[in-house]
Amino acid sequence: MKYRPEIDGLRTIAVVPVILFHAGFSFVSGGFVGVDVFFVISGYLITTILLSEMDNGRYSLLRFYERRARRILPALFLVMALCIPFAWMFMLQTQLKDFFESLTTTALFTSNFLYYSESGYFAAVAEEKPLLHTWSLAVEEQYYLLFPPLLAVMMKFGRKVALAFIAMIAFVSLAYASLADLEAEAKFFLTHVRIWELLVGSLCAYAMMYHKIPSNAFLGILGLGLVAAPILLFDHGTPYPLFALVPVLGTALIILFAREDTSAARLLSLKPMVAIGLISFSAYLWHQPLFAFARITTIGVPPQWVMALLALASLGLAALTWRFVEQPFRGNPAPILPKRAPLLFTSLVGILTLTGIGWYGHEQDGFPDRVVQRSLVEPIIDARFERFRTWDVLSNIVPARFDLTRFSDDASTHKVLILGDSHSKGIFNAIYQNPDLFEDIDVRHISVPFRCYHRAEGPQDVSECHSKVLALGPELFDAATHVLFAARWHRPGRLQGMEALIPDVLVKRNIKPVIIGMTMEYTLEGPVILADIARDVRYNGSEPFPIETANTQFYDKRSPLALATHETVITTAQKLGVPFRDRQRLICDPQKPLCSGVTPDGKAVTYDYGHWTLSASRYFGRLMAEQDWLDLP
Repeated sequence: MKYRPEIDGLRTIAVVPVILFHAGFSFVSGGFVGVDVFFVISGYLITTILLSEMDNGRYSLLRFYERRARRILPALFLVMALCIPFAWMFMLQTQLKDFFESLTTTALFTSNFLYYSESGYFAAVAEEKPLLHTWSLAVEEQYYLLFPPLLAVMMKFGRKVALAFIAMIAFVSLAYASLADLEAEAKFFLTHVRIWELLVGSLCAYAMMYHKIPSNAFLGILGLGLVAAPILLFDHGTPYPLFALVPVLGTALIILFAREDTSAARLLSLKPMVAIGLISFSAYLWHQPLFAFARITTIGVPPQWVMALLALASLGLAALTWRFVEQPFRGNPAPILPKRAPLLFTSLVGILTLTGIGWYGHEQDGFPDRVVQRSLVEPIIDARFERFRTWDVLSNIVPARFDLTRFSDDASTHKVLILGDSHSKGIFNAIYQNPDLFEDIDVRHISVPFRCYHRAEGPQDVSECHSKVLALGPELFDAATHVLFAARWHRPGRLQGMEALIPDVLVKRNIKPVIIGMTMEYTLEGPVILADIARDVRYNGSEPFPIETANTQFYDKRSPLALATHETVITTAQKLGVPFRDRQRLICDPQKPLCSGVTPDGKAVTYDYGHWTLSASRYFGRLMAEQDWLDLP
């Protein structure tokens, strides 16, 4: 395969925006499209090699996987191994537990499934995951587990069959990703909705191998423009994968037409561009751990100059890794493990070792007895374990009435049904965990499938959604006197669902609705803010936690989106003529200004960006009773 320096230059165009985007530089708001560019390049290079070997009768699946091991594993293993001691030193207990889980899935090239299940790619907490970026490696390796043998089979039926096979799979993947009703996270992380990008690269390889494609200066420059524009203009709200067609098409144009003496090829072949492109894989591996640990060890957001230095540091580490790790394993012949069998055996040992370390660390719950852990913030650290829904995970206590689908027969009590998402569980616990303060309330809870309303396209669809909600607890709806709506209202379909349920279901049943506003959300996880404060004031647990300092920090880190949505919900309640209860006024006092980040007994209020801990629910329940906040109509 003839070396094309412009492809290395294109790698630079891909990796630098990704690094700057993850560093938090707003001028590259679409820097994440660098991953799309990488996928197309990878599909092109790998398919070119495979087709060449198949044509020459030298195709070997075992040799293919040997090349992948030499290309990927040495640098990846190095970065993963070096993350472990820093995670041990700086991470909170469940951060460390989550890190060990990511270590296992990264070693097994399944981390894309883990990060899909955990949270959105653009969530603030994602910035503190050192191995988050390995999701793209997982997608590639899952793809290359199946593509080479399938391509070999198709080539036995002829080149046209192979071309039709590649084109068909690419079309099906893109169509499914574009038309299926999938969550944004699924469209970003999952392999079957991403493989069309790799297959576009494969189609470029097929065209270059079997057709004489003349270079074209205009199309080469157009390709550069189609790659550069999304980097500057896209953001996390850009619809994917449809808009990913822009950088993918741009990359394909560069591969096909920016060759030889074209202006695009000359630009991409400049020595600095090629140099960064050569080390782009290692740079990609290093940048996210550096940024994540900087954020973990800094109160608030690290200064831009710090992130800029770390971005440069990732390039420096990448150069060293390329010279002393990548090259010795990839040389021809390779100075280190030159033979296939020892290399594959060592690769397997490395995978099993890192998988085992990750599994053990996760099973040990992030090692709660670490000295550094307890000396930092003992009274508040366990909040990270309170990922409860309607029960206390720490003590495994499930409310006795949780499984019941009926209200009590006590006619003197209000029969209150809480409808909502995970944020409504805090309101449920505020009432249920304070039975002596809410003796006149019998409370139950249902999680409503609000996404049904988001998908609804007409009255019949809305009616079907109503039926699904009623089926969750028909006896509860028959007996309820009040329904409290509580949710993270900016999520799609939730306000629409509530607005439809109130007149169509509740009013007709003579059930009185109350709308609960959003809780206060923060730009960082609550326990992370508290741990940062603990480090800053050298808190060791021997004296009361500086609660007022913490509450000031929480006020400063309020989420703008939560504040804006709060006003929208108030307007909606007024439009519907439904009582509104302001949950943010329970939590924050704008006159001081303070937000309750720690309860008076030193417990964390949130276990993440906004979900209440069980301690917080009990505390806010007492405030609700003291202020007669609920004031049922």
